[in-house]
Amino acid sequence: MNTTYLVVFSYEIATGVSNLHVLSSVSETEPTTPEATNTGTIGTAVSEIAFRQTSGIPDAIIDGVRVALNWADIMNNSTASVKDNAIEGFTTYPNPITNNTFTLTSKSSSKKLVTIFNVLGKKVLSSSFSGVKSNVDVSAISSGIYILKVTEDGKTATKKLVIR
Repeated sequence: MNTTYLVVFSYEIATGVSNLHVLSSVSETEPTTPEATNTGTIGTAVSEIAFRQTSGIPDAIIDGVRVALNWADIMNNSTASVKDNAIEGFTTYPNPITNNTFTLTSKSSSKKLVTIFNVLGKKVLSSSFSGVKSNVDVSAISSGIYILKVTEDGKTATKKLVIR
């Protein structure tokens, strides 16, 4: 219980081979033996990946999704940031969301574009408001983990959002 694993799915479009690695620690080099391998159709792009579990399996928390073109980029834990691009005074609360509404604030009253994406990158909600504070209704979104993206005056903030 409470064990952290790094699960890496790789797919080589040129060969149609996909591999699944389940790691208990981060490795700089790609392991030679994956947990599972599958050979698919050469040249077929992967359009989506779904996380599913059968009944009786304990819940799993997925707290990060990384997409990259090679193993080294997946293992690189650094985050690129531009300090001048931060939204001044940006906050959200509560998180996790338990009452279908969360509050978003910033120091500027400029127009804000609010977008919420699921872990597969699909947009599930989009809205906008002007002012320093707004309540965002997420009652139309299922429980789960999402990515919140807020844009204001060309500046962007992103945050993991948990809806219960």
